[in-house]
Amino acid sequence: MNERRWKQYFRQAGKYLYCDTSQKDIFEKQIRAAIADLQNENPMISYEECIAIIGNPQDAAGSFLDTLPENVVAICHRKKRRRTWLLRIGGAVLIGILAFSVFYMWKSKKFRVVEVNTTIVDFGNVDTSNSDWDEFPNLLE
Repeated sequence: MNERRWKQYFRQAGKYLYCDTSQKDIFEKQIRAAIADLQNENPMISYEECIAIIGNPQDAAGSFLDTLPENVVAICHRKKRRRTWLLRIGGAVLIGILAFSVFYMWKSKKFRVVEVNTTIVDFGNVDTSNSDWDEFPNLLE
């Protein structure tokens, strides 16, 4: 069967699985075993027929989560929710820092002085008659 479609199926089911990767691997192994059984029974079975028997990704993930202990699902759901909130808070802090720095630079009345030093070196007895030194302007005059 089409492996790419099954990877998409597992990716969609992963959105509904609130559990660790070890449980997600178990879910994938169970679904792949069911697919292998269906193919052994009927070698010409299509992807759509398998989906009709196994169920869509959301239903399959929901039935798998029902088989897990409640505390495993609750812990994983809590971790995912905490990670989401930490990302939101981190994003808000980053946006706040950027907004403050832009506001500070915009409203700041301070002048910044940049000093540039130019050093001209005289090499002494260097023959520059046939060189490109004539193209440069003389800064000492």
